[in-house]
Amino acid sequence: MQITTTVLRKQLRREQVAALLANLPTCLIGMEACGSAHHWARELQALGDTVRLMAPQFVKPT
Repeated sequence: MQITTTVLRKQLRREQVAALLANLPTCLIGMEACGSAHHWARELQALGDTVRLMAPQFVKPT
């Protein structure tokens, strides 16, 4: 059984996201596949994070 938790829940502007994540330790980031998700996935992978995109029907907000 895999236990998952929300580690960080913040509302940010676009320019604040990369700055915040650059200061956090690398981790696995899951996000809903949407219009700009591939762009953000590349940005986060450049910072060393592992990114998994999920279809919208499998994403449930917490």
